[in-house]
Amino acid sequence: MTIRYFLRLLALPLLLTQSAIAGADDDPDVNEALPLPEVLTPVRLKQPRTETPASVTVIEHKEIEASGIRDLPELLRLVPGMAVGARSGWDYVVSYHGTNRHNSHRMQVMIDGRSVYQAGLATINWEDIPLAMEDIERIEVTRGPDTAAYGANAFLGVINIITKHPDDSARLRFKATRGNNSTEDYYLSTTGEVNSGSFRVTAAARRDAGFDHRADGSDRRDSKNLQMINTRLLLAPTENWSLDFQAGYKIGINQDDINGLDMTPPDNDVGNYFASLNSQHFLTTNNSLKWQLDYSGSRSITEWRSCDSAATLNPSLPSFLLICGDVNNNIRASRTDFDIQDTWLSDGPWKLVTGAHAQYQRVNSETYYSGTESRTTYQLFGNAEYHFLPQWSATVAGSHEFLDGGQHVFSPRLALLFFPNENHSIRAVYSEAIRSPDLFETQLRWHYIVSNLSTIPTVPLPLPTQVDLPTLTVPGTAQPERIRSRELGYYGLWFARKLEFDLKLYNDDLYDLISDNPTYGAYNPANNSSVKQRGYESEIKFRPTEHLLMHLSYALIDSDASTHLEEDLTPNHSGSAAVIYDFASGWQLSGFYYYAYPINTNKFSRLDTRIAKQFPILSSRLTLSATVQHYFEKQSDLFKDNLYSSPNRIYLSADLSF
Repeated sequence: MTIRYFLRLLALPLLLTQSAIAGADDDPDVNEALPLPEVLTPVRLKQPRTETPASVTVIEHKEIEASGIRDLPELLRLVPGMAVGARSGWDYVVSYHGTNRHNSHRMQVMIDGRSVYQAGLATINWEDIPLAMEDIERIEVTRGPDTAAYGANAFLGVINIITKHPDDSARLRFKATRGNNSTEDYYLSTTGEVNSGSFRVTAAARRDAGFDHRADGSDRRDSKNLQMINTRLLLAPTENWSLDFQAGYKIGINQDDINGLDMTPPDNDVGNYFASLNSQHFLTTNNSLKWQLDYSGSRSITEWRSCDSAATLNPSLPSFLLICGDVNNNIRASRTDFDIQDTWLSDGPWKLVTGAHAQYQRVNSETYYSGTESRTTYQLFGNAEYHFLPQWSATVAGSHEFLDGGQHVFSPRLALLFFPNENHSIRAVYSEAIRSPDLFETQLRWHYIVSNLSTIPTVPLPLPTQVDLPTLTVPGTAQPERIRSRELGYYGLWFARKLEFDLKLYNDDLYDLISDNPTYGAYNPANNSSVKQRGYESEIKFRPTEHLLMHLSYALIDSDASTHLEEDLTPNHSGSAAVIYDFASGWQLSGFYYYAYPINTNKFSRLDTRIAKQFPILSSRLTLSATVQHYFEKQSDLFKDNLYSSPNRIYLSADLSF
């Protein structure tokens, strides 16, 4: 990075601001200062972004709605440095700074503080989350290791999806979306009041046909057809005590392609459910105690009929004879989490967050675990912030995690911040983090049982009741993955806080990585690879008037990995640009551009355009909108077989709220 380019980068927000404000001189509110932006996620404490010892991106509700995006992972393309790829029409992989496209286990993803990580297959299954896009208030993304606050899966960062308070939702809302690729979405929600509180109930359905065809012209089978219901109940029994109860259930079918040995499609019958209870008690004006109990479960029933040459079973049999049988990848998993946190804000220079977290995971699968396995982990965490001079503060944080087998690991974070004034801060952050190996990497016993055997063509042949294929057993010796992260950053508010500018320069060392691709017959999870990553990220959010919002981001990643597997999801260059304009007549026009190169050697670039019009009807509001997604590249992103017949995907929506 040259000095000349760096200076241009710093000058960019100034040029944009001068241009936009020059065209907004007639707006009487152009010089009225906006409030200081606040975030909650990085240190488990609500604080101004200028005081946060981390790089943070916030995706607001307005951006979510104006984007017209249907799939939650697609929104994360707005985050600088975030890599997003579609392995099929319903299977996404998301990771900050990329690394391995085969695994989705290096980030913590939460909904209102509840983790949605599925331990059984060591992944985040984005399509199984019982959450409607319309219920999201904002998404906070901590860009960098945050194990000091959230434990082992916050290895590369944290995505915290914060849902709307029922009081901020319409009393009754119905939305329908139709589009090409058999797209059909429905959303229905209602809110109301109860004694000392309020509630929301949401039901939704989503379906589409996924990608159209492969590179050879054959059809893809990767559609999804999902239905969900969830509820949120917020109570305030006393002035100093609040309760938040949430529950949800989601079911559906995700189609899978048939490979050469399949006779029937290995479609996935999926289900996901959860219940969460959160209590917050304000003991004094400076001290609060919060605890949260979460339970979640998932099932994936994947059964199909497969065939292979009879000679594979018995070399004396003719190779043209096929033996067919039933196999499955069925798995059921559950997890229980209990989290307790004490927050103390002194009248002086101290802020202190301490707490503990316990987690119990259980998984059942004859195919993957030959039965049932379980795991319990414990975590102690703390974050101390001290303003030792009017313009300086220091943060010391750490997490001590206790794993099965008596193993324990510590993850620290140190930060020093300088404040020229309340609108600007310069941060220097050093952190270490771990990702402890999960059940799939330590206790996997992967084998297939083939049952209900028959032959093609049908011949009178004595067949066994079932065939047990060889078992792949992992050594169970994998140790935690580790990262050392160094960050120098700047966050500033300009022009009456209408412009936010964040700049991050980083140098990360990832080592003891487990990079092997989970493949039956050839999987050996071992700590045998490493990655060095360095680069910079810049982000600008600008709202010169109440009618205009712009969001720009860019990331450069210079990656040096010991294996190509740790670079196939890492784009060297990526960025996004969003412009949203509200006309006084009720029209809204928005455009979103996304770019990443390379993604598994491919290039991704897309322009989304949305136009919407609001119509007031008595006490209700009807919004009609049209969204066009234009792909500039022939294939979508990760794979050459992810192809659409047309470069354009079009959605039409009608949204009625009371």
